[in-house]
Amino acid sequence: MLKTESALNVIGKLVDKLKIKEVIVSLLIAGIFILFAPDRFINTLGLEIWRETYRSHIGAVVLVCGIFCLIWIIVWLKNKIFNSYFAYMRVSRGYLKKIISNEEKEFLIRNFYNFDHGEFNSTAKLDITSGNVYLLQNAYIIAPSAKASVSPSHWAYCLQPNVRMYLNKAVKKKKVVITGSGYTWQL
Repeated sequence: MLKTESALNVIGKLVDKLKIKEVIVSLLIAGIFILFAPDRFINTLGLEIWRETYRSHIGAVVLVCGIFCLIWIIVWLKNKIFNSYFAYMRVSRGYLKKIISNEEKEFLIRNFYNFDHGEFNSTAKLDITSGNVYLLQNAYIIAPSAKASVSPSHWAYCLQPNVRMYLNKAVKKKKVVITGSGYTWQL
């Protein structure tokens, strides 16, 4: 397993050094030009006999290079979509709807809910020794808001902005009802 990983690292570094992507894109552009350029341009360059002799080879190179470029574009788009802000939003909302425990719900309500205004506040001082802080932070529901603290065990945390808006909308739509004696959570 270790040998395979080191071999892949070497190949990856080699690809980066050789600028393979630039070479493949250049081959793709040159191949498309040679295949589809008007005859008068090809005659001017003196490539008419060469183009006719190697047309199938040039077409294969264009096809392979085009497939590589298409794969790179798809991977780039996938990374942009799944590693972006929307991915964090999807994870946090999925956690709030399906995974969150009753203890974590009570923790959020106890620390972030403002009974006077009837909505969730954006910040709170949390006891970092609580396991709920770590779980909610990994689910992109809360985040540390400052590196300064009042005490060694209490740090300032904030609700992620998208989570705060989502929870406040749920409160307004009565999907989350919080009273002095308890709560109902129907996300």
